[in-house]
Amino acid sequence: MTIRGQVWKYGDNVDTDVIIPARYLNVSEPAELARHCLEDLDRSFASSVRPGDIVVAGANFGCGSSREHAPLALKAAGVGCVVAESFARIFYRNAINIGLPIVECGEAVRATSPGEVLEVDLERGEVRNVSTGQVFRAQPYPPFMIELMAAGGLVEYTRRREGWAKEEAPAARRVAFQGERGAYSEAAVIALYGEGVEAVPLPSFEDVFRAVQEGACELGVVPIENSLAGSIHRNYDLLLEHRLYIVGEVDVRVEHQLIANPGVKLEEVRRIYSHPQALAQCEQSLATLSGVELVPTYDTAGSVKMIQEQGLQDAAAIASLRAAELYGMQVLRSHLEDAPDNYTRFLALARTPVTPTGPSKTSLVFSAPNVPGSLFKALSVFALRDIDLTKIESRPQRGKPWEYLFYIDFDGSLQEERCRRAVDHLGEIASFLRVFGSYPRAARMEQKE
Repeated sequence: MTIRGQVWKYGDNVDTDVIIPARYLNVSEPAELARHCLEDLDRSFASSVRPGDIVVAGANFGCGSSREHAPLALKAAGVGCVVAESFARIFYRNAINIGLPIVECGEAVRATSPGEVLEVDLERGEVRNVSTGQVFRAQPYPPFMIELMAAGGLVEYTRRREGWAKEEAPAARRVAFQGERGAYSEAAVIALYGEGVEAVPLPSFEDVFRAVQEGACELGVVPIENSLAGSIHRNYDLLLEHRLYIVGEVDVRVEHQLIANPGVKLEEVRRIYSHPQALAQCEQSLATLSGVELVPTYDTAGSVKMIQEQGLQDAAAIASLRAAELYGMQVLRSHLEDAPDNYTRFLALARTPVTPTGPSKTSLVFSAPNVPGSLFKALSVFALRDIDLTKIESRPQRGKPWEYLFYIDFDGSLQEERCRRAVDHLGEIASFLRVFGSYPRAARMEQKE
């Protein structure tokens, strides 16, 4: 098991009240603890730390309280490992219990500077300074501790070890999405996590973000852009407002059907209900229907459910074939979308980051000083390293009229040296920077007919 990340270095006797200030000890949600991790010692840490980064510290790290808040805050913030000269015994125990790797290696601590990159091999007991080439020896983790770290902590390790998971069926993963059953968002959930997942329909995007952040659901899936209608701006804003990570993506082929109650004929339809995005994606097709009122609603599948429940005989809805089947409705016209290359990109969100293997993508947001050439300089950090930018989106910066935030996606993971260096370079230029995470890059999927 190997952890690789950028160094955040601190001194001796960093106690638990410094790691997470005592005023937050009434907080138990890891994502909220992460927002305040080390804020009295380093105000930039919580907003700038990236998944897999490594905290390096002096002697007696984690002294003080016996509560688990401190290691929980570090792990939830994305810290991949803590390397120190020594640890307080209770902190050591708590960190191991929750699956936060910690390594005692005084030589590595003394030879490491902030911003350098370390690679920690737990099985071999090796700490390598990637920036300088130096290699230091530490105590190797025994096999059972490697298993414990891979399981994510003592509780899950014990479940697997003692066979508890065989005695009781594991609960299905709860994944939140906006809309009703049959929505394209539900199709994205199934594409990402399979039919066995518990897909949880919620009324709004805000509810999806809140359910994940508060722990009601393990994951959330939200649309972020459509190949025809463009970006879903509200979800860009919600990404910034919540302390969540992007952990996956999927492209869903959008095939709109015109759906009505059984027996209703096309010429009898006077109102068509659907989400504004769906109406926009079928604009040309709808223009061929005369005397029809278009009625925006909060959801595609929800529109089908509504006309079914109300038994409307002069109305139809635009939604997926799955929605028609779920609610026992008939399809009046298929493939109503204006263009066949109609895809919606969905993001999967979680409270903790992932470390992708294989083809990857990274998403971040930054702002730049409002001076000539600042955006050119910011984007050049990627061009200089031949990193492909797959998306750039600007949004107004609240409280600063006519200043903007720039959301960027690029091919590659922060596990790659060139990507880490590009983001580090961007951090030197930007006035604000936050990384939403690296995650597996989507393969385009086709929705079943």
